Formats: sequence, C-alpha cells, structure tokens
Amino acid sequence: MNFKALIFSGLLIAVSPFISTTSAYSYEIPTDVSLKAKPATVRVLLSEQQHSVILEAKGKYQVCNPLNNFVLFNGSYSKKAKVTAESSGFRWGDPIPGTFQMRIVPMDSETTILVNGIQYRGCIELYGENGMITVVNEVDVESYLRSTLCNKFRQETNQEVLNAVAIVARTNTYHLLNKKRGSEFFHVKAQDVSYRGHGATMQNATLENAISNTRHAILTLNQKPFAATWNENSAGKTADYSSIFRINTPCPNGVEVPLAESERQKLGWSFSATKEQLANIAHIAKISKISLFSEKNSGKVYAIKISDGSNSQDVDFFSLQKALGENKLKSNDFSVEVKGDIITFKGYGQGCGTGLCLYSASMMAQHGQDASKILSTFFPGTKVQKVRALSPQN
Repeated sequence: MNFKALIFSGLLIAVSPFISTTSAYSYEIPTDVSLKAKPATVRVLLSEQQHSVILEAKGKYQVCNPLNNFVLFNGSYSKKAKVTAESSGFRWGDPIPGTFQMRIVPMDSETTILVNGIQYRGCIELYGENGMITVVNEVDVESYLRSTLCNKFRQETNQEVLNAVAIVARTNTYHLLNKKRGSEFFHVKAQDVSYRGHGATMQNATLENAISNTRHAILTLNQKPFAATWNENSAGKTADYSSIFRINTPCPNGVEVPLAESERQKLGWSFSATKEQLANIAHIAKISKISLFSEKNSGKVYAIKISDGSNSQDVDFFSLQKALGENKLKSNDFSVEVKGDIITFKGYGQGCGTGLCLYSASMMAQHGQDASKILSTFFPGTKVQKVRALSPQN
C-alpha cells in the first residue's frame, strides 16, 4: 500500500530529575495540524481490508486529508455513522465526494473518537482502496504506553519497578519510531502489541502513576534511544539485546545479576519433548543431533541447530518457544539432554534474558532503591533524558 507516512520531528531535551508532577489524567492529543508542536506519536494499524467501519466522533472534530492536511470540513457536534468506500469517495453517513483518505482530528480534550465501538485517543485515519477500508490510529506515546502495558502488568507490582518499566517501554518505542520514520505507513499492528485503545487504560492505578511519574523520560545510549526490553527473571545474568534478537543495533551490554543468581537453583524448570515434535518444528524428517547457539557471556540460547545427518535447520529461540509453548520453554537459559526418542529441556528463570530483570528489580525496590538506580544497574552506560518528540533527522 503506497500511502505516505506522517512522521513528526522535534527537539531532544535532557532534564533532571525524570519524575514528573503532571496529573495522572493529563493526556496529549496530537491535534496540531501545523505539525509545529506535536508530541511523538505512534501509528497503529487497527484494521485493514474492511468493507465498512462504524465511526463515531463525540464533540468537536476536524476532518482533513492526511496526505497534505487540507481541511475538508469541521464538525461541532457528535456524529456516528457507518463509513464505506464507494467508487466516488467515502460515505460517512453522507457522501464525501472525491475523498479516499481522511483524518479525524479531535479539536479539544473533551472530544473522543470511536471505531466499531472502541474508544481511541489521538487521531483516526481511514484509507479507501478498491472498496475496502484501512484504519490507522495516530496516538501520542504516553497514551500508547497506557494501552499496551495494561495487560502485561495486571498483578500488584512495586511502584519503582513500574516506573523503570515505563521508561524501558518508552525507550523501545522511541527506538522503533526512529528506526521506521519516513518509511512506514504504520509503525505497529494493534494485535501484535496488545493495543486496545483508550478503553483498556487506567485499569492499574500503579501503572498509570508510573507512566505519569516518568512522563517523556527515556534511556539513551550515546544520546539515542535503543532497543530495550525486560524479562521476568534473568536467573543470574542478562545478555545484550542484539545477541539474542540477532539484530545489529547499538545496545548496552548484558550484566551479572547477583540477586537472581542467588536464587537460581530455586527457579529451575524442565520438560520433555519427542524427537518427532522437534523434527516437525524444524521441518526435517528425523533428528540425529541437536546443537545450541549461545551468547558467550551469559550462556543465553539464541537458536538451536537440528540435524538429520545430512541436512540441518536453525530455529531461533523465539520461534522454538512459540512452537513448544511459553509455559514449557520458559526462558533461553537452558540445556538439552537426548535419551532415545526423548529430548529433555532443563533451564532456569523466565523470559528473553535481556534488559531489565523484574525479579531483581523488585528485590532492589524492597531495599529502598529507586527506578534510576534500577535502570543504571541493568542498562550500563545509559542516561535518563526527557524527550517529547523525535530528534531532527539528519
């Protein structure tokens, strides 16, 4: 689909400290059509190839062409109607002749936009092609984090740990925006990142506070955001992101994690699979040998090689975990033992083994260490900076 992406530039600003006093219910809405004072935004693909959608704008709104920001018309009252893409243009209750793309912009903080009954912050864009409709939500980073993190942290979690998580998630989002700027019609697909709009937010007060407390704060490595993540339990060591995800990208080194190491043996797990199961995963007829590819400093596995004697197939850790199940292959800190037709996996910890170790972070927080100390422990050589918008493109 050859649609032009709308990516916005701004100024990188470093301030200290990173804790904000902003109200927990203060949101940024990307309504600046002039593009001069817009916050960083994420373009989320909500749906594509739809015959129709129910679009509802509650309050004042503006409709413009997203490719050139030409204003088509303004709305002062609520409107709810089915949108279809006809040969002459969109129909949103009434026909909009000659228009095959439109951007619905909320004009004040009281305006909300719903697509098929789901409420979203920010702007909604619709694109018509061959009678089908694609829908994109452009939302500010802070609102995006509220929606995507809410389902990952339903249980009660220490406030300082969630402050750290919010900064890590925001860092990774800015890295994504920098990586994809100017080349993508959308940045992420809603289903891939568990994005469920505004209705999924404010279900966890501690998480809501964490996002508000750390508003606009990210980690930078050499003045730039980087790919960042977290794991549930590192079992003693973490690996750098690039080694495990096999992506050539600047990132902090992995670290030793004494707090998790001391509990390593208590965090063991094991399960067995048949050779036939793994052969099917690797799409080979039989298995004669299994080899592990591990990051040298941490021992974390990033792939396995499965051989039938004459042919072999490499399977990356994440594909293997998806095939076997996360409840079984809990982490990439494991070894394998082959006896007859049975393959036994023995491992420790939980998660991808990179970035922030939540288990250790919780123990650090219980001993009075704050988010800043937690982050410096797991992301050596980085700084916390406040970034409201993308830095100018060189």
